Amino acid sequence: MQVHVSQQNGVFIIALLGRLDAMTASDCEKALDEVLGGGVTLLLLDLEAVEYVSSAGLRVILKAAKALYDTGRLALARPQEGVREVLEMTGFGEIMPIHDSVEEALAELQNPH
Repeated sequence: MQVHVSQQNGVFIIALLGRLDAMTASDCEKALDEVLGGGVTLLLLDLEAVEYVSSAGLRVILKAAKALYDTGRLALARPQEGVREVLEMTGFGEIMPIHDSVEEALAELQNPH
């Protein structure tokens, strides 16, 4: 699993590459903890290059969502079809928005509710 962190207009973007499973979840969690520990309030997970997500990967995403629950927002962007199905079946779409593009997700995150 590779993790690339960037920032655009106040939104931290974490692009993940590879499988998000029991073997790689701790690396992803460590990267998310570092970003969230820095006081980030707007976070976008770009899942375009994630080919598989397991329950361990879902736990990492949920932990990030919980960390931002009171202080910020999290959005997901560009999940591949199989990953999107898992996210929707497990109710993640009810907890956080899932967007078809990074631009869509950025616009939603930057628009105060």
